[in-house]
Amino acid sequence: MTGRTKRSIPLPPLAGRAADSAESCVGLDAVVSMGDSYISGEGGRWQGNGAVELSYRSRQGSAFGTDRAAFNCTGSGKDEVCDHDPKRVYGETASGNEMCHRSDLAPIKSIGDILGILAERRFNIACSGATTADVTDNPFKGEEPQVKQLAKITSQHNVKYVVLSIGGNDLGFSEIGYNCVVGYIGNKPCSTKGHADIAEKTRGIRERSATRSKRSGPR
Repeated sequence: MTGRTKRSIPLPPLAGRAADSAESCVGLDAVVSMGDSYISGEGGRWQGNGAVELSYRSRQGSAFGTDRAAFNCTGSGKDEVCDHDPKRVYGETASGNEMCHRSDLAPIKSIGDILGILAERRFNIACSGATTADVTDNPFKGEEPQVKQLAKITSQHNVKYVVLSIGGNDLGFSEIGYNCVVGYIGNKPCSTKGHADIAEKTRGIRERSATRSKRSGPR
């Protein structure tokens, strides 16, 4: 989406700390993803787009096989009925106070594969619904600001990359998307209103997120 900030920030190796034995300690390599639902993997619940009517009955099925949270299905098509458990995709972040929707197919998984970093050192601290302020300053959904979480990770690991995607919620992307769809259906011409405002907000998002994230890296 226009205006979204996505950055890959390579960080310097974690400096060795003198232990009681005067020996140098360096953490193991790790990667971190932070930001909003775009990178938390919220879309990982779906493995395609099913041509499903937005009705109660159709949502009770597997969305024609695309809903990975569906199981124990009976029937077919619009008459299909399934059990649903989002934890099959999002684990403990599927419900409750957090609901960050960090999926098993989040981009951090493939990044770790490329770099050869083990799964337990691929840290996904992104959270669905997060804004730039939730990354830099504010507690969100029961968790510390993401930069504080990042600081804790970098104090224990040699973080090779931090991948950040943020900005959509700052800009109100859901409202923008809704208005685009309604306008398209109503055969209304595209509007250039708001382009300058979005561009200005995007510059601010990039500056705040990059500066604050780098400050939270290894000292």
